[in-house]
Amino acid sequence: MTFTRIKTLMDNLRGNKEFFGWIIAIVVATVGAMGWFSQNFITIARGSEMMSRVQNADIRLTEEIKALAGEVKASNSLLMTHMEKEKLNTVMLEIRRTEAEIFQIEQSIAANGTNTQAAERLRLLKADYKDLELKRDCIINKNPLCD
Repeated sequence: MTFTRIKTLMDNLRGNKEFFGWIIAIVVATVGAMGWFSQNFITIARGSEMMSRVQNADIRLTEEIKALAGEVKASNSLLMTHMEKEKLNTVMLEIRRTEAEIFQIEQSIAANGTNTQAAERLRLLKADYKDLELKRDCIINKNPLCD
């Protein structure tokens, strides 16, 4: 627009009241449009702010996941220790039971003499006893080859 057009426009406006009315209307429309654009379109500043928030949230989430993984690992370790203790207790109980049975058969043989059934049962019990001792040692030494 040239200066004469502006002057003509001002002349057509009938007084200062109408001129300032137009100025206020333009300012209000501009502020309203900027507000609408700001609300509906992501500006570069808002976009970078949102990106930094997302990255910070990702970092916090990663730290929480790492902490949780550490807790799960510790829990699994405790659980495995408990399971191994139960296995060991079971094997130790079987060893004691086998020892008692071997002792009873040996006492029976000593008192009554030997027979084939008692001798065979004693042989099987001694083999089981050796297997149980091996299993006990594997559990204590945490040897994965014994499974």
